Amino acid sequence: MDITVNYSVTDSFLKAQFALYKTYMPKKRTNIINCNSASQEEWEILADCLSPGKDVPTIDITKIHIINKDSGDIEVKYSTTFQDLDHAVTDLETLIEACRTMKSQLADTEEKMKISAIRGINEMLLGQITGFRELIKERLVETDLEPDRGFLDACKKYDIDLSVYSALRAQYEALLPVFYDELQEKKNAEVERKKVLEQDKVKWVKEHGSDHLKRCVLSGYDCQRLYVTERASFEHPGFIVDFDKKSDWRSRSCPSPEAMDIAETAGEGSKVVWLTAHPDDSEAIVEDASSEEGFNEQDKAFQACEAVVIPDYLTRYILVKYVSA
Repeated sequence: MDITVNYSVTDSFLKAQFALYKTYMPKKRTNIINCNSASQEEWEILADCLSPGKDVPTIDITKIHIINKDSGDIEVKYSTTFQDLDHAVTDLETLIEACRTMKSQLADTEEKMKISAIRGINEMLLGQITGFRELIKERLVETDLEPDRGFLDACKKYDIDLSVYSALRAQYEALLPVFYDELQEKKNAEVERKKVLEQDKVKWVKEHGSDHLKRCVLSGYDCQRLYVTERASFEHPGFIVDFDKKSDWRSRSCPSPEAMDIAETAGEGSKVVWLTAHPDDSEAIVEDASSEEGFNEQDKAFQACEAVVIPDYLTRYILVKYVSA
């Protein structure tokens, strides 16, 4: 039986042939090799290297082989271009030699693929384990727990230990009904909290709100920002509402008497701090701020300073007041 072999030779081999035969030969070559004298072992080697889908037996030593196998969500791809040969394939012996080289390169690629797949699967497994630990720690509800079936098959294929994953999953599934109840309780509490806040808002607006705010609220418009601004100005004069929570601070050692007075007047929930970032608001420049603390009037550059803050005003806003030097 004849086998068609397609292959390429190295540049050094081309040069050597050119010097020997005084003629230039092609880099890519096709030869037809008679294989009738091949042993059983050699026939098996040739069979492993045959290119599929050909009308006649063909071995493509120059062909780019794509290995694409999925391991769960891990898609592993290797593209192997077989090395150019440093010899011509002119007979059965040189063909078998080339096929052995090709099989060796394929085996090396398969091993790299396996190592990469195992690494990827272990990373996914660690992610699953970390995820369940976080769900249990934070008592969260997650409904989509089913991992990709291919992922579990890949773990089995590569004999990857699933004992920690299985134990954590079983623990979480046992706790899930409790987490559902807790979540529903939180939702109910949040609904009630918003209801109470809304009732308090309507009551305050009726008693203390400006005519503009009253008209807006009674007409059903969302005027939360105006409401908070007016209420903060009424209850805590001189404080700035940090709607976007851009201010930041650290603890203040030995507060000044003026700061202590402001905090005591502001009441429960207020505290003296060393302000390191201010609310990004043009109204943040206060009349009694010195040039050394708060805002520098010349360039409007903020400098860290003593301040009083109310971190949870109306449960969600920050109030800030600068303290003069």
